[in-house]
Amino acid sequence: MQYVRAINDYAGSSFKTSFFDVVAGLAGLLARWNEQQRASRYLQNLSDQHLSDIGLRRSDIWSSVYGHAADGRQEFDDY
Repeated sequence: MQYVRAINDYAGSSFKTSFFDVVAGLAGLLARWNEQQRASRYLQNLSDQHLSDIGLRRSDIWSSVYGHAADGRQEFDDY
């Protein structure tokens, strides 16, 4: 009987762990998306001169924030 209880305890904790891992993963994705949105909005509000000072053109904002080239290639491997 104790083996059955141990199996049930293990299965229950595994489900809880995986559920919380999924929730934590989704929270991380949401936080990352929010940060990217804020960065994009900030850069869009800069003047062309300010963008030039940091080495960006307006057309580079999307790839700089999201890490992808306009044609779908991945430019950066930082995530």
